[in-house]
Amino acid sequence: CCGAGAKCCGYDVRCGYPHIYYDTALLCFDCIWAAKLSVIRYECDKCGARLDANDYQRYIAKLEIFAAASPIDIAAGCTEDTSEALDAVIKQLQQANPDDIEDRTYRSFRFDLCDACRKKVISKPLG
Repeated sequence: CCGAGAKCCGYDVRCGYPHIYYDTALLCFDCIWAAKLSVIRYECDKCGARLDANDYQRYIAKLEIFAAASPIDIAAGCTEDTSEALDAVIKQLQQANPDDIEDRTYRSFRFDLCDACRKKVISKPLG
């Protein structure tokens, strides 16, 4: 810290560290970092239990959902109607909601879990 600690708030720049305005107060970078760390709160996304940032029993679960499309063999089905079919697909995509298209092709999630919920998720991932 800049040495001013809680007294750093305000216009006291005597500590010699660079100060900037942060949330209407003039703070040095160390005090801003300390303020941000004290504001970050973690909780289990499954049960709501409070978790500490550096808790060894805090876990992160990631989930990815994506379309299981196989490669298309263009040469095998190439006819003169292909351009018309592609135009129809492009028109459908232009009229569709971009969020719906994204949901159907790829979506990822990130969850914070406590140890008890981690065990439940591992034993039954979809339930």
